[in-house]
Amino acid sequence: MIDSLNTEAEKKASEAEELPAFSGIKLLHIKRGLAELLSLIGRDGIFDEYTLHDITHIDEMLKILEWLIPNETKEIMSPADWLLSVLAIYFHDLGMLVTRQEYEDRENSGYPEYREKELFGGEKGADYRAKVEQLSPEKAERFLYQEFVRGQHAERIRYWVVGHAPDYLGITTKVMTEVNNLLNELDPQFRRDLALVCESHHLTDLKEFTKYKTSQPYGNSDQETANIHYAAILLRTSDLLHITRDRTPSISFRLINPSDPLSQTEWAKQKAVKRVRAKIGLDKEGRPDDNAPRDTIEIFANFTEENGFFGLTSYIKYAEDQIRQSFEWIQLSRSIQGSKHQFPWRYIDDTNIETEGFLKNAFEFTIDQYKILDLLTGHTLYNDTSVVLRELVQNALDAIRIQNIIDLKIGNPVISGNIKISWDSKQRVLSVEDNGTGMTQSIIEKHLLRVGASRYQDSEFRRDYPEFSAISRFGIGLLSTFMIADNVEIITCHPEEQQSRQISLRSVHGKYLIRLLDKKTDDAVGNLKPHGTVVKLTVRHSAEIGDIIDIAKRWIVVPECEIAISVDDTDLVKLGFSSPKEALIDYLTNQGILVDNKSIKIDQKEMNGITLAYALRWNNFFQEWSFLDTTILPEKSKSNMLLGTCIEGIRVEFNSPGFNKPHIIAIANAKGNTAPKTNVARIEFEITPERNAMLKAIYSIYCEHVKYEINKLYEERHFSLTWATRESRYLLASLIYTGIIDIRAYKEQGVEPIEYDILFEIVSNLPILLAEYGSERKPISPATFNREKYFWTIDCELFRSAEMLIREVESPASLLSLVNGLRANNVQLPSDPILCGFDTRNDIETAVFEGKEVDIITIYPEQRRIDLRWTEKTDPPRWLQIDSKIIKGFMSLRRSPRYEMERVANLRIGNCPSEIIGATDEIAVNSFNNIYIYFIILRLEIIFYLFIIIV
Repeated sequence: MIDSLNTEAEKKASEAEELPAFSGIKLLHIKRGLAELLSLIGRDGIFDEYTLHDITHIDEMLKILEWLIPNETKEIMSPADWLLSVLAIYFHDLGMLVTRQEYEDRENSGYPEYREKELFGGEKGADYRAKVEQLSPEKAERFLYQEFVRGQHAERIRYWVVGHAPDYLGITTKVMTEVNNLLNELDPQFRRDLALVCESHHLTDLKEFTKYKTSQPYGNSDQETANIHYAAILLRTSDLLHITRDRTPSISFRLINPSDPLSQTEWAKQKAVKRVRAKIGLDKEGRPDDNAPRDTIEIFANFTEENGFFGLTSYIKYAEDQIRQSFEWIQLSRSIQGSKHQFPWRYIDDTNIETEGFLKNAFEFTIDQYKILDLLTGHTLYNDTSVVLRELVQNALDAIRIQNIIDLKIGNPVISGNIKISWDSKQRVLSVEDNGTGMTQSIIEKHLLRVGASRYQDSEFRRDYPEFSAISRFGIGLLSTFMIADNVEIITCHPEEQQSRQISLRSVHGKYLIRLLDKKTDDAVGNLKPHGTVVKLTVRHSAEIGDIIDIAKRWIVVPECEIAISVDDTDLVKLGFSSPKEALIDYLTNQGILVDNKSIKIDQKEMNGITLAYALRWNNFFQEWSFLDTTILPEKSKSNMLLGTCIEGIRVEFNSPGFNKPHIIAIANAKGNTAPKTNVARIEFEITPERNAMLKAIYSIYCEHVKYEINKLYEERHFSLTWATRESRYLLASLIYTGIIDIRAYKEQGVEPIEYDILFEIVSNLPILLAEYGSERKPISPATFNREKYFWTIDCELFRSAEMLIREVESPASLLSLVNGLRANNVQLPSDPILCGFDTRNDIETAVFEGKEVDIITIYPEQRRIDLRWTEKTDPPRWLQIDSKIIKGFMSLRRSPRYEMERVANLRIGNCPSEIIGATDEIAVNSFNNIYIYFIILRLEIIFYLFIIIV
């Protein structure tokens, strides 16, 4: 039997009994009746475990008010303030009361809809359902109804206080009647406001001052006036802070830790929280001072099990956010409403939460602010859940590679690297175990749990291992695990540490525990000795994993260590290949394409740390190996082609190496310090000198094959030099546009180099042109020929026919030898080098004219021939080039339609004197679709005419 009111708040509230507005009420009578009702909570199996909602909870909250309310505010609080605050604390949790009859009638309430939509619905619903299904059916149903009531209890008590309640909140007529009997002496307006305050501790609308007034009279005096807003702040804060060993809070755990209801119950079982109190303030010098302002609440607790720790730390983060929000609401009420009530609390100090069996400190992810800015600028993070496995394997590979370097340095035998991936589909546990270097405590604190601070980018590490180039360099790989899991466990063993470490992580935003494990006796260490790490994820049910073996094969191509995967304890499946060539052979074989080295073969070349394997097809008619493209693949396999570019054996890009789309069947792998860096999400390469160097190596290997084939055609396969050189246009067509097909059809084929300029430069140095030096015909590159001081082009049907004849003859024939052989004495050839048989549609071949211009035009009317001599451009130039937009108009000047021109590339008008030989009455010549207007007398008239056309 309660025989007195003992707390400061209740004694001050009882003073309101003497005021006219509250005459007839007896606070002690209300408390006694309330205690009887609260004692019923939990009797019928709802809220019966771990959590107390009886009168002791009320008393503890009232005690919290003694230090929660600043002394300055206590002095200005009225009896009405105290009464409203005390009654709100009395009744706020009564909504938890569930009678046996209510539980039996649950299907007639809003519970079924709440269960499916609120508890089992949404993004986290599947994970929540999976956790609940770990309970027995009877316990699960009671637990779910408990959560329904927990989520609705604030609204339930609001309706009960004002005297009515809808059935969707539960069938509660009997309880509502008892509440009404206790409060029937209260003024209806006061009951309404009391109901608002009781409900408010589960709402976030306390900035609505028309609802929560800062000055509400209930009588004709200041003593009968209450600050409803402040009473609501006191209720929500005292309720949040009553988390000592006798009770866990009533806030829904879905707001605390959405993925793990067990955390809350484990926390409650352990009764670990010893005390919650105000932390002493600090003076200006930072020393404790009883007279200094206080703004921090400190919590003392001790845990022996990790689940309870995670439940509490998650809750503290939530509570601190709520307290800081309350501080802001009070500041707003003081500035806008002129309220004098104070609420100084903004922080929670959790440094006094201790853990037994774990390291003294709790660890958490932190941000390396300087690096994170560079890390995130211009990048997009992961948007593909399959990358989680890739990230874990990359970390394991790096650990193995650095261990190999360490072993070599200290003279130990290098142990073969080994990675084992396991997937338990029933328990949804994914693990990746490696025999790499393992982690010390320092590495864990400085790098593993420090976002953006990769160990491999640390200056000390780079000094000790300058030859090492990591796949993982951003320090965010572990973050990816939280895309699919909320429970991550890492066990790591390092030779320098006396004990192994078990790191338990439950949230990317939470704190983490590290348990020390005995290397000799603890089974959890397993096969990790003397060094190694295993990462285990409990994958959320809402996370779509897919076929784990297919995912692994998607990323792991040439890892240079043993990697195997097991699903549900089945036999291990080996992953990866010893080389890109082996990977391509296996892939094509699985597509039903025979790699027999007769019709299909795989070549592999290395250059500057880049290994490129590419597929080739033999053309029996043309006697050449050309690049094999994806059109040969079955349609069903084109969505999952084994193409791409890898870093240290892990695939980054999925198109043909060097290209933006799948085209050539090829795989590249970059290794070592010269390997390019990827963006944060590792879906493409950063544009750096290393990336351009890699592309240059890839393009060079492709082009070396073309050069090799040109030489083979001429030297061994009995084709003429002209034929062999001209075939470059077809061999290069898989790499770059060479004019052999329409440009639109070419683009539809998907030939799109990542860096056109780099590829163009390399191709420009291939011997794909033919030039004649006297009687000798030579293959030469556009870049080399461009360096000639003078060279000639000859535009003539006779010479075009001669080119076709020379092409078909397997002999070292040239134009001069052909002319001499025909004894065509009237046909003279220039003495300077002659460019033969080039294609004006081919930008690579026409690159020979870059920086050149015509200084001599020789016309042979009887041969229908025009010779142009090319030399370096002058300033000002000898010829003015007219914009191509007006060329169409100029075509109307043609005197005869006999010689139709399909395309006119350029129109040039003489600007400086050039030598014109053999001219009669012509005003211009057309050579290789370029028109040269050279009569100076007519120049102004033509320009004026062209101007008229444009206008």
